[in-house]
Amino acid sequence: MKSIVEIIVDKSGSMGYMNGSKDHENKYLLPDGSTRMSLAKKILSQDIIPIIDYASLIVIRTFRVSRNGKQDFNDVEKIYDGEYDKDRVTRIISALDNPPPGGSPISAAIEMAITNLKSFSNYDRKIILITDGEENGGGDYKKTIEEAETIHGVPCGVFIVGIDQDDSAEQKSKKITQATGGKYLNLKTNNYETSSVSSVLSGFKSSILASSVENLTKSVEVSSDLNTAIEDVNSETTRIVIQEQEEEKKEQINLEANGDKETIQNIKEASISEVVNNNSQSINIISKQLSIISDEIKQIRSFDNLPDSEEFYENKELNEKTRVNSETFVYDMLKKMYQDRVVWFNKDGESHSACDFQILKPDKSIEYYIDCKASKNNTNQFLMTENEWDLFLNNTKNYQIYFVSNALTNPELLIVDNLLDWILSGRVVPFSSKKICLKAGRILLTINEK
Repeated sequence: MKSIVEIIVDKSGSMGYMNGSKDHENKYLLPDGSTRMSLAKKILSQDIIPIIDYASLIVIRTFRVSRNGKQDFNDVEKIYDGEYDKDRVTRIISALDNPPPGGSPISAAIEMAITNLKSFSNYDRKIILITDGEENGGGDYKKTIEEAETIHGVPCGVFIVGIDQDDSAEQKSKKITQATGGKYLNLKTNNYETSSVSSVLSGFKSSILASSVENLTKSVEVSSDLNTAIEDVNSETTRIVIQEQEEEKKEQINLEANGDKETIQNIKEASISEVVNNNSQSINIISKQLSIISDEIKQIRSFDNLPDSEEFYENKELNEKTRVNSETFVYDMLKKMYQDRVVWFNKDGESHSACDFQILKPDKSIEYYIDCKASKNNTNQFLMTENEWDLFLNNTKNYQIYFVSNALTNPELLIVDNLLDWILSGRVVPFSSKKICLKAGRILLTINEK
């Protein structure tokens, strides 16, 4: 059995920078300042394309709502249709640009893929969709689900990777994947490093491969049934020959039987060849599944062996970029407020001081200790080291936190003017709203209001 894979990529505005949109420009960027399209390209090039090398045919489409003059239209473009060629497919995916503002006609894209796949009823076939939004191109999700469910021939699973989809989009995506026997994964993480994303995608990739193995196995079962039917036909032909008494009629039937036997033998050989081919494909796919599982085990073991001084998924380069952006942002504001009374300890690089800034009085005594805390997105949690905590306890009246959210994209500042007061009033609490693994000697605090 041959395989065909339809890959559909969202090219709506939120996958890019949303340039020119007053309210949404840079709103949908990832924590490191890159676009969602850049993540989609990494997922396809590094995780999806390498595991579907057993596919005979690959089709790639992009979709968006575009404008022709004053008229919006669903723009579903086919950018590749041909045999599996890893290098060529990867180049085409890598060439995808960050899109301008535009909507998401998801239903139209899926329906176009389904229409194409109807011509491949005896193929192992599936649709892989990457999107960050939900239908806003006038499509009908219910109709799309019905089309996917009722497609004739080998089942067609729809597999969807969501990039930070909201609850409404998530529910719609789940309905499509559940109805077709596919898989849904919504990537919601603060860390979009390649290794971390690949780890999260492992179950998704295994589901794609398992779907193909299942289709190939069913094909083998059909071939087995065909062989049984052939044996029945062969037996019946022999019985007829024996029963015929008239020599002329007997000779004629024998000739027909011999012709049938030759045809039957050809069918048998073709059937055996298909079974062998399917088994070879299945072994290839299963070996990929085992490789994915092996990588997961290695990663788990590496986590178990980490020393206490290491933080899981730490990205030092990204953390340093966040620190520089947030502290520069705070320094510019402090200079406007306090002019030359500002001391920035990390101006020339990380100093590992117990605070980032001091505000001096005219007599050079310290008016405020200020620590700059930042998040790469709109989360409201920050960490304090032992030294920072000790400094705070010894200077509760003049210790402040300047918290910068979305530090890499659209910085917003919240000033905790007295950390002790905020803790006592419950506006800052010493716990997290979700699971988190910390380095030793760290305190995690959550801001309850922003």
